[in-house]
Amino acid sequence: MRITAEITASWPPSNNVDPETRGPNNIIVGLLLLSLAGVVLAIRIYTRVKISNGFGHDDVLICLAYVPAVAFVVLQAIGHFRLDTDRHTWDVRPELVMLSLQVGLAEQILFALATGFTKLSILALLYRVAACSRGRTKHVVFVLSGVVTLDTIVFVLVTIFQCSPISDIWTVALGPQRCIKQGLHVIVASIINTILDFLIVFVPVKMVLGIQLPLPQRLTILSLFAGGLLVCIAGSVRTYLTWVMVTSPDGDITWRLYDTRFPGAVEPFLGIICASATATKPFFARYFPRLRILEKPPAADSDSKPNRPSHQANKSQQSGYLPTNDKNQFLPNLNKPLPSPPTNAGVTRHDVQPIHPGGI
Repeated sequence: MRITAEITASWPPSNNVDPETRGPNNIIVGLLLLSLAGVVLAIRIYTRVKISNGFGHDDVLICLAYVPAVAFVVLQAIGHFRLDTDRHTWDVRPELVMLSLQVGLAEQILFALATGFTKLSILALLYRVAACSRGRTKHVVFVLSGVVTLDTIVFVLVTIFQCSPISDIWTVALGPQRCIKQGLHVIVASIINTILDFLIVFVPVKMVLGIQLPLPQRLTILSLFAGGLLVCIAGSVRTYLTWVMVTSPDGDITWRLYDTRFPGAVEPFLGIICASATATKPFFARYFPRLRILEKPPAADSDSKPNRPSHQANKSQQSGYLPTNDKNQFLPNLNKPLPSPPTNAGVTRHDVQPIHPGGI
C-alpha cells in the first residue's frame, strides 16, 4: 500500500490514548442480518430436503454464498474491536497496520464470493423456470451466469495479484510500488457488481408478466422484486461511498471505510434472504397454514359442486408442474426438480369392439 509523503504530512499527530472512534452499529446490523439469513436458509434447506424433495443446484450455491458472508462479518468485527479500524487512519497503532490491511484484503475476497454465489443461485432458480418456456429467457440466464462467474473469478485474481510481490498490498511504503491503481480497481468492480444486480432483478419481469398467476402470488413475487431492488440500492450506495473513500485527499481510509460497511452487510444477506423466500413457501404452508399468502383463495360459489382433483391436476403435481388458468400451459413447481421425459414413451393401442344391434 503506497501513501505519498504529502498525505502523511497533512495528518494530525497520532492519538493512541483517547482517539475518536466509531460505534459498533454496523457490526450489530451485520450480526442481526447474519442471524436472520441463517434462519431463512435453514428453513429453505429443511423444506427442500424434508418437504418438497427438490434440493438442487440453487440450494448448493446459496449455501456456498452463506459461508463467506459469515466470515465477512466475523472479520469486520475483529477489525473493529481488535485492529483499530474504528478510528482515523493516523490513529491506528503501527503494529496493527499490516494485519488490518491483510484482513481488509480477505474481506474484499469474501464479499466477492458471497455476492457471486448469491447471484448464481438466483440465476439457477430462474433457469429452472425458464427451461420450461419457449422464449429466449433461458439463454439470457445462461449468459448472465457465465458473466457473473467470470466477473467473480477475475475480481478475486486481480485482488490477490494486484501487487508484485503480493506482500506489497499490506506493506506501507512512501516510495513507488509495482501495483495497479487499487482505488480504480475497487470502483470498477463495484460498478460492475451493481449493474449485474440490476440485470438479475429485471430479467424475470418479462417471464412473470407472461404467466397467469393469482393476485396473491403476483403480490408475493412483486415483493421479492422489491427486495431485489433494495439489494441494488445498497450496492449503488456502497459504490458511491467507495468512490468517496478512494478519492479522499486526506487518505483517511479506515474512517470512510466504516460508511461502506452498512450497505456492504445489507447487500449479501438481503440477497440470500430474497433468494430463499420462494423456497420456504411449503414450510409455512404446512406449519403456519394461516400464512398461505402464496395460494389462490377459493372462489365463493354456493351453487358449485365440491371440487374433485382431476387426473390432469394430480399428474401435474406429481410431475413437478403447477396448472395455470390456461389449460394448455403449466408452471414449473420451484420446490420440486423438473421431470425428465420417459424413455419408453409411446402410444398405446386399444381395440374397440363394435356394438351389434340388439346386443344391449
